Amino acid sequence: MVYFFDKTMCQIFSQRDMSESEICFFVDMASAHRLGQCYLCGDIESLKFFTKNLNYPTKNIYGTILAHHAESRSVMEKVNTVFILTMDIDNCFNTLPAILRKKGKSQIIYLEHAMKWKLSFECCLLAENLEDCEFLTLISRQKYNSLLKGIDIKFHCENGGGTTTADVFRKCVVQDKIPTLCVTDSDQKFEATREYPQVPPKGETFNKVCKFMKTIENLDNPPNCFFPLEVHEVENLIPLCILIEMQGKYHNMADGVRTLLSLRNINNGNPILFYDFKKGFPFIDKEPKRVYWQEILNLLGVTDFIIPPSKEKLAELSSNVDVPPIPFPGLHCNALLRSANSWLKNNLKKDLVLDKYLQVHWDNIADTIFTWGCVSVPMYS
Repeated sequence: MVYFFDKTMCQIFSQRDMSESEICFFVDMASAHRLGQCYLCGDIESLKFFTKNLNYPTKNIYGTILAHHAESRSVMEKVNTVFILTMDIDNCFNTLPAILRKKGKSQIIYLEHAMKWKLSFECCLLAENLEDCEFLTLISRQKYNSLLKGIDIKFHCENGGGTTTADVFRKCVVQDKIPTLCVTDSDQKFEATREYPQVPPKGETFNKVCKFMKTIENLDNPPNCFFPLEVHEVENLIPLCILIEMQGKYHNMADGVRTLLSLRNINNGNPILFYDFKKGFPFIDKEPKRVYWQEILNLLGVTDFIIPPSKEKLAELSSNVDVPPIPFPGLHCNALLRSANSWLKNNLKKDLVLDKYLQVHWDNIADTIFTWGCVSVPMYS
């Protein structure tokens, strides 16, 4: 996370002494920057003040930050949000550099509040499991890898465990007071259709986190963000080119990959985002979902097959040798994300050609992860 000390620090501390707790806060933040747990920058006069008035080695750290002041502008331009630390919320905004006065660019934090939180800790990345965290971070590295000079992407990662994610989110934000980015999938399995135009239902994890976010609105909590993925599961974000390579190792994936490749040309590839990669759709019991996938089946040119509505109907069909194979098979691989993570780590320096249906999702993820995970490269003396 990028923190900016505004001009009011110098203005107010030039008129009075810093308290012990304020000094401790600035020492902790400097140490976090030195260790690569956040990224600090700020108004030139405020940085000069810290350099002159804090003790060694903290003053040297702020001196290094001051020496890289010009570079910090480039970092601030890259992230979506810069977190402004101020002593005067009412007059802070007009003192900021033009880049930080752009709409939505800054989140202003009153120093008195910040001192109650653990801003010197790495931002917590909370997802359903640690493999999800790694995959999301690798998406961001894929985009920003060539730009990571003097900066890095780093998190403390937490395992949400599915439906308990909202409880872990509450612990991180409300109890531990740690800045937290929570990412969940939507568990959505179809899109709206003409026959059923309502917004399709989301999963239990998504709904629980949304409910939690409403309970902490306008409360005194550290920076936090809920970033929902508009896909069925995180696995739906794996590029087809990686799946094609993986099927050489996991031969059971072949039928599923073949189906996904055919879906790439249907509705701009959007059905792939809501496909059940793990199990497929051998049968579909709920009508809105059946209507959607039956329409997709028709667009694929399969007009003489009705998706079975139950396991029993599926068994009947399976006993009939004249019936074509189930059109929406799963990938039958329990190592999808692990294998995708391994591929991405080994190919970070290569250009990855994304299918169009994934591009906007990968860009949004990359930018969000970079914003919340941006840290300085550790400084070694």
